[in-house]
Amino acid sequence: MDRQQIPFLLNYAKDPNCLGFARLAANGIVSHDRMAQESLCAATLSLLLDMARINVGVINDVVSLSTELRRRGWDVIRTPDTAECGSDAISEGDVGVQISSLRHHIYVVVDAHDQTLPEVADNEAIKAHPHQVTGGETVPQTTYFLRAT
Repeated sequence: MDRQQIPFLLNYAKDPNCLGFARLAANGIVSHDRMAQESLCAATLSLLLDMARINVGVINDVVSLSTELRRRGWDVIRTPDTAECGSDAISEGDVGVQISSLRHHIYVVVDAHDQTLPEVADNEAIKAHPHQVTGGETVPQTTYFLRAT
């Protein structure tokens, strides 16, 4: 359903001007929210999705955005450390979802050459940057990925 729009999503997510615009607009939308940092990543990604004509509307909640993508038929992909050998490799355009007691976060993978440290686009930087998916001392592990069908 949304797979054909992924190249557009990647173009917008890789373009610092488009990502910057989405971040700025998202900040204006959720600045009143007490959980603004967690909401900002979902709002930023939902705006990028809308730009790519994956019309989800502005969603400023990680769980709600991931639920909407699953409702649209996106497949759940396991994280590299839990995947069976040779399957479930993450790809460009996959959406990473972190849900933990410490943090909720959502992002789009723009370069998956390094399966444990892919380049992602989110609200945390004006351009794509590495993001550790297996977690660490200060960063929770990505819970799962979603892939457009």
